[in-house]
Amino acid sequence: MLGLEALARCEAPAGGVLPPVLFIPVAEEVGLIPEVFETVLTRACEASKEWNEDRDRPVVVWVNLSPSQLGSVAVVAQISRIMELTGVDPAVIGFEVTESGILPDPEQAAVFLSQLRDLGTRIAIDDFGTGYSSLGYLQSLPVDTVKLDRSFVVRAGDDPRSRAIVGSVVELAKAMSLSCVAEGVETTDQLDVMVELGCPAVQGYVFARPAPVDEVTVWLADRP
Repeated sequence: MLGLEALARCEAPAGGVLPPVLFIPVAEEVGLIPEVFETVLTRACEASKEWNEDRDRPVVVWVNLSPSQLGSVAVVAQISRIMELTGVDPAVIGFEVTESGILPDPEQAAVFLSQLRDLGTRIAIDDFGTGYSSLGYLQSLPVDTVKLDRSFVVRAGDDPRSRAIVGSVVELAKAMSLSCVAEGVETTDQLDVMVELGCPAVQGYVFARPAPVDEVTVWLADRP
């Protein structure tokens, strides 16, 4: 057990839960991302602090950053303030940025991510493999982890090209001393393929589906 990803959910007025694909674009449009991020990161820090109190191996909680946040001095200050208020160890908090968010201005993104690393947090590139300049900027970005996009993972079992991409990214990450995580692993067959290709870590429904913090706390108790 290496980590968990913090996922935002919104209760619908008519009942049920809305996934982020429906409400995050609206939050972006009306300028509510700072408030949403404040809530998500605060809850993630509080939970991570609780979960790691009695664990021998730390569990990192990963939080997604919106492309609109990259390069913002205010966001760095916001993150620093929240971690200080919650008392969480920055080493058990990680931030995920997508390739599409980095591409418009890689140099600005590198400075911003360096500032987050200086706070003691971890950095991952999410949806790796879907951009167009991955290898060019990967060596200059202060990242710890690459998260292989699920579109390659789900096809690696029967598509030679996807299989080759997964294997190449795994070897690339190893050569650059980066962690590599295969996203979206939903079946034991997919898990077997990732193991065969040497991917050191995977995440997805094959292990657990998204759940509220209280349920995760119980779930973690049986997974030291």
